[in-house]
Amino acid sequence: MPLSRDGRWSAQCTLCGATFQRRRKTQEFCSQKCSNKAFPGVGGAKPTPGLAEQVCEICGTKFQPYRAGQVTCSVVCHRQTDAARESQRRGDNRPERRERQNELRRVNPEGGKSHTAGLAERACEVCGGMFQPYRTTQLTHRECYNRRADRRAAQREYNARPERQARKNEQRRTDPGQVARIREYNRRMNLKSHYGLTVEEYDRMFEAQGGVCAVCGKPADPDGVRSASRLHVDHDHETGRLRELLCIKCNRGLGYFADDPALLRAMAAYIERHRALVAAGE
Repeated sequence: MPLSRDGRWSAQCTLCGATFQRRRKTQEFCSQKCSNKAFPGVGGAKPTPGLAEQVCEICGTKFQPYRAGQVTCSVVCHRQTDAARESQRRGDNRPERRERQNELRRVNPEGGKSHTAGLAERACEVCGGMFQPYRTTQLTHRECYNRRADRRAAQREYNARPERQARKNEQRRTDPGQVARIREYNRRMNLKSHYGLTVEEYDRMFEAQGGVCAVCGKPADPDGVRSASRLHVDHDHETGRLRELLCIKCNRGLGYFADDPALLRAMAAYIERHRALVAAGE
C-alpha cells in the first residue's frame, strides 16, 4: 500500500519498527502477528457458556455461537447480512475514510493492485476482446465485469430488497434533481456501450437530420413515454455500422422485418395491391 506524502497515515510498528499504513489513528502494530507477540495470551473471543447450537441465517449451516447475538456462522456470512452492509456504507461515508481514500488516489493515481506476473493475455468472456489479467481468476475486462450474468442477477436481487427500494424512494423525495441526473447518466452510458457514440455526436446527427426521423420525416413525440419521446440510433445488424436516427415506430418496423429489403418491398406491393382493389370497387 503506498505511503502518504505527509505521513498522516504512515507509522512505525512499535515492535518490529516496520513502516506501515494505519487503519486507525491509534494503531501501534503493523500486523496481528506483532500484536500477539507484544501481548501473548491476551485477546481473542471467548465463547459464552451455555449457548445452544444455532442455524446460520445466511447459509443455513449449524454452528456453535460465541455470543448470544451471533446469527451467522462465520465472518464471510456476517458480511452478507443487512446490518453489516449498512455498517459498511456508514463507514465508507465517514470523512476520515474519504480523506484517506483521496490521499491514496493522489499518491497512486492509477490505483488498484499490481498485476500478478506471468499471466498471459486471455479473451474476455463477455465481449471476446483480448486483455491482460491482473489476477488468475479474472475472466473479463474491468468494464465488462458488471455485465456478467451472475453480476446482473446479483444486482437485480439487491435492487429488489425492500430496504433498497425504501432508500431509493427517500432519495427521490429529498433530492428532486436525482431522477434527471440518473436519466442523463443512463443516456450517456447507453450511447457509449451500444453504439460507441458520445452525447455530443448524437446531437450533431440530430441537428443534421433537422430533428426528424430519416424514414418517415416526422419528429419524435415529445409527450411520448420514455423511448417514444426520442429518436433512436439505427445500425446494420450484420456489419454493426451506424446508419441514421429513426423514430421508435420505424426503428421497430425495420427490426420486425429483419432489415430485409425483399420483405419490405413485398409488404409495400401487398398494400398497394389491396388499395388498388378498393379503388376499383372490388
